[in-house]
Amino acid sequence: RRSRAGMEAAAASSTPKERSVFASVTALPTEQILGLYANCVKLASENKINTKNSWSLKLIDHLSELVKPEQETKAGDGTNFQKASCTLDAGVTIYSKRVDSVHNETFKFLCGLTRTAVPEAEE
Repeated sequence: RRSRAGMEAAAASSTPKERSVFASVTALPTEQILGLYANCVKLASENKINTKNSWSLKLIDHLSELVKPEQETKAGDGTNFQKASCTLDAGVTIYSKRVDSVHNETFKFLCGLTRTAVPEAEE
Protein backbone atom coordinates (compact mmCIF):
# COMPACT_ATOMS: atom_id res chain seq x y z
CA ARG A 1 0.00 0.00 0.00
CA ARG A 2 1.11 3.52 -0.70
CA SER A 3 0.69 6.01 2.07
CA ARG A 4 -0.45 9.58 1.56
CA ALA A 5 3.09 10.76 2.28
CA GLY A 6 4.39 8.36 -0.37
CA MET A 7 1.93 9.69 -2.93
CA GLU A 8 2.83 13.28 -2.07
CA ALA A 9 6.53 12.41 -2.46
CA ALA A 10 5.78 10.83 -5.84
CA ALA A 11 3.88 13.95 -6.88
CA ALA A 12 6.76 16.16 -5.73
CA SER A 13 9.29 14.12 -7.70
CA SER A 14 7.15 14.04 -10.84
CA THR A 15 7.56 16.26 -13.88
CA PRO A 16 5.90 19.71 -13.96
CA LYS A 17 3.26 18.43 -16.38
CA GLU A 18 2.36 15.54 -14.06
CA ARG A 19 2.24 17.89 -11.05
CA SER A 20 -0.25 20.13 -12.84
CA VAL A 21 -2.51 17.09 -13.36
CA PHE A 22 -2.33 16.25 -9.66
CA ALA A 23 -2.99 19.87 -8.68
CA SER A 24 -6.01 20.23 -10.96
CA VAL A 25 -8.09 17.80 -8.91
CA THR A 26 -9.18 19.28 -5.61
CA ALA A 27 -9.79 16.99 -2.69
CA LEU A 28 -13.41 16.74 -1.66
CA PRO A 29 -14.79 16.04 1.80
CA THR A 30 -15.74 12.43 2.46
CA GLU A 31 -19.46 13.20 2.42
CA GLN A 32 -19.26 14.76 -1.05
CA ILE A 33 -17.19 11.87 -2.40
CA LEU A 34 -19.70 9.34 -1.07
CA GLY A 35 -22.56 11.38 -2.56
CA LEU A 36 -20.74 11.54 -5.88
CA TYR A 37 -20.20 7.78 -5.76
CA ALA A 38 -23.84 7.05 -4.95
CA ASN A 39 -25.11 9.38 -7.68
CA CYS A 40 -22.80 8.04 -10.39
CA VAL A 41 -23.41 4.38 -9.55
CA LYS A 42 -27.17 5.04 -9.53
CA LEU A 43 -27.02 6.78 -12.92
CA ALA A 44 -24.85 4.00 -14.35
CA SER A 45 -27.15 1.25 -13.09
CA GLU A 46 -30.19 3.06 -14.55
CA ASN A 47 -28.29 3.61 -17.83
CA LYS A 48 -28.83 7.37 -17.58
CA ILE A 49 -25.27 8.46 -18.31
CA ASN A 50 -25.07 10.05 -21.76
CA THR A 51 -22.69 12.20 -23.78
CA LYS A 52 -24.17 15.40 -22.38
CA ASN A 53 -24.05 14.68 -18.65
CA SER A 54 -20.82 12.64 -18.68
CA TRP A 55 -18.70 15.79 -18.52
CA SER A 56 -20.37 17.00 -15.33
CA LEU A 57 -19.78 13.72 -13.45
CA LYS A 58 -16.46 13.93 -11.61
CA LEU A 59 -16.22 10.30 -10.53
CA ILE A 60 -13.15 9.62 -12.68
CA ASP A 61 -11.28 12.51 -11.05
CA HIS A 62 -11.77 10.98 -7.61
CA LEU A 63 -11.33 7.27 -8.34
CA SER A 64 -8.20 6.97 -6.23
CA GLU A 65 -10.01 8.42 -3.22
CA LEU A 66 -12.94 6.04 -3.63
CA VAL A 67 -11.00 2.84 -4.17
CA LYS A 68 -8.28 3.38 -1.56
CA PRO A 69 -8.19 0.89 1.31
CA GLU A 70 -10.66 1.69 4.04
CA GLN A 71 -8.52 1.95 7.13
CA GLU A 72 -11.39 3.31 9.21
CA THR A 73 -13.40 0.09 9.05
CA LYS A 74 -13.81 -1.85 12.26
CA ALA A 75 -12.59 -5.11 10.76
CA GLY A 76 -9.72 -3.47 8.88
CA ASP A 77 -10.53 -5.54 5.80
CA GLY A 78 -8.73 -3.20 3.45
CA THR A 79 -10.11 -2.57 -0.01
CA ASN A 80 -13.82 -3.15 -0.59
CA PHE A 81 -13.73 -4.93 -3.95
CA GLN A 82 -17.49 -4.70 -4.50
CA LYS A 83 -17.31 -0.93 -4.13
CA ALA A 84 -14.22 -0.85 -6.35
CA SER A 85 -15.96 -2.84 -9.10
CA CYS A 86 -19.08 -0.64 -9.03
CA THR A 87 -16.89 2.47 -9.12
CA LEU A 88 -14.85 1.10 -11.99
CA ASP A 89 -17.97 0.12 -13.92
CA ALA A 90 -19.46 3.61 -13.53
CA GLY A 91 -16.10 5.15 -14.42
CA VAL A 92 -15.84 3.08 -17.60
CA THR A 93 -19.35 4.12 -18.60
CA ILE A 94 -18.58 7.80 -17.99
CA TYR A 95 -15.29 7.57 -19.88
CA SER A 96 -16.86 5.79 -22.85
CA LYS A 97 -19.58 8.45 -23.08
CA ARG A 98 -16.91 11.15 -22.99
CA VAL A 99 -15.05 9.43 -25.80
CA ASP A 100 -18.30 9.24 -27.80
CA SER A 101 -18.88 12.94 -27.15
CA VAL A 102 -15.42 13.92 -28.38
CA HIS A 103 -15.85 11.70 -31.43
CA ASN A 104 -19.24 13.23 -32.29
CA GLU A 105 -18.03 16.81 -31.83
CA THR A 106 -14.90 16.15 -33.88
CA PHE A 107 -16.96 14.56 -36.64
CA LYS A 108 -19.35 17.56 -36.67
CA PHE A 109 -16.37 19.90 -36.92
CA LEU A 110 -14.85 17.85 -39.72
CA CYS A 111 -18.15 17.82 -41.62
CA GLY A 112 -18.35 21.59 -41.25
CA LEU A 113 -14.85 21.97 -42.66
CA THR A 114 -15.69 19.68 -45.56
CA ARG A 115 -18.85 21.62 -46.42
CA THR A 116 -17.03 24.95 -46.47
CA ALA A 117 -14.13 23.53 -48.49
CA VAL A 118 -16.29 22.00 -51.26
CA PRO A 119 -17.57 25.29 -52.85
CA GLU A 120 -14.06 26.71 -52.91
CA ALA A 121 -12.70 23.62 -54.66
CA GLU A 122 -15.38 23.76 -57.38
CA GLU A 123 -14.43 27.32 -58.45
